[in-house]
Amino acid sequence: NAQIRTEDGNARLPSIEAWVFTDIKGRTVADEINDAQYEDLLQAALVEMKRFEQSDGTAVFSMPAHIVLATKAQSR
Repeated sequence: NAQIRTEDGNARLPSIEAWVFTDIKGRTVADEINDAQYEDLLQAALVEMKRFEQSDGTAVFSMPAHIVLATKAQSR
């Protein structure tokens, strides 16, 4: 028996730059991108992701979470 529910919520990061750093440099993809490519990506992200920037500089975006609750069947 498994149940799933979705909780609406927001992700909040200190800045768009922190968001890009977390998503790129904090993952295995960091080995696939050089410094110049990262800088190009960051500059594009600062423009394209501007709509997520709050007046205090933080980046906020919708990030729902799926929560699954399951129980293991009892052995007989």
